[in-house]
Amino acid sequence: MWFHPSEVGAAITAWRSGGTPKRRDLGVVLLGSLLSVGVMVGVLAVAGVFQSGAPTSTRQIVPLPAAPSGGFAAIVDGAAPSIVSVMAVSATGAARGSGVAMASNRVLTSAALVGAATTITVDSLGGRQLDARVLGTDPETDLTVLAVDDGDFPAARLGVNDALRIGDSVVALGLGDSQNPSAYEGIVSRLNIVAPLPAGEMTPGFIETDAHMGVDVPGGALIGSDGAVVGILSAALPSEAVPIVVADDVFMQIQSGGQVHHAWVGVWAIDASDHPGGGAQITVVAPNGPAAAAGVDPGDVVTGVTSGTQTEDVHSAADLVAAIAQTTAGDPATLHIMRGNGRTVRQLSLGDRGPVGASVAGLGS
Repeated sequence: MWFHPSEVGAAITAWRSGGTPKRRDLGVVLLGSLLSVGVMVGVLAVAGVFQSGAPTSTRQIVPLPAAPSGGFAAIVDGAAPSIVSVMAVSATGAARGSGVAMASNRVLTSAALVGAATTITVDSLGGRQLDARVLGTDPETDLTVLAVDDGDFPAARLGVNDALRIGDSVVALGLGDSQNPSAYEGIVSRLNIVAPLPAGEMTPGFIETDAHMGVDVPGGALIGSDGAVVGILSAALPSEAVPIVVADDVFMQIQSGGQVHHAWVGVWAIDASDHPGGGAQITVVAPNGPAAAAGVDPGDVVTGVTSGTQTEDVHSAADLVAAIAQTTAGDPATLHIMRGNGRTVRQLSLGDRGPVGASVAGLGS
């Protein structure tokens, strides 16, 4: 969403441094009251437990309405069949981590885990070992899609990110070996973390968790309290995960064509710390970029981004990065701006930085 990562790597690096059980009624209860309560409970059960959200992408994304009974053990049991162990062997050695099955023969994992591997194998829960190959890589999000031609994995249940809050309970889940998942409980520590990856690319508003990370977890899943995957754990940035809405978009782009395109606004911004409610204060507007064409000026403070029917509040420059990361190149978007003492909006068509890190096509950043 900013300038191309190769132009602003140094600036980004500098920026980042800145229920109890219910008591039973032992008294005498009238039969009529019992019937009334029974009917009410039945209605609530039907209305809440059996509702499911509509798919929000071309793939099925069905968040659960409540935490599975049985707590985190039930969450692990439900999600583990879609988690695989990944072994990547290169000329410099071997690395082991995990991956998340997005389809029966497709696994999403951390690009830093796979690296320049010449041989990749995946083990599923139960002991089946299969050969895998890289279908495509996006260094900007630290994600790689593996093709497993003989795979028959159950696809992971994907959650949503807009309801995730700091302090929410999460589980970092990997597959230590073919018989034993590795699960580490924690909370969401921070949201919309923007940081440079070791390869020099920029992360898209990562989720940070305080969950302990075992050596076999990177590349695996960050699971929400409803049992759905909310992020893909990075091997390059320990304790951080790519939001699943971003990861799913990268997966779909690689799956359909092998090239990953990222939306671009053409601005540089800093935190508007002296502005009530915060925001992202524009410091530089790229000539001929989407923001320049829409009339965005240096000094403007962006307080929100609307794309489609969704509006994301912006309280910091990192929030602006995260909001744009959830959009698609070419889509229309609206920037909500404070200019001086007044409010205005600027409508623009999101630009395209081009295929970033599409390794299968021989294209670099």
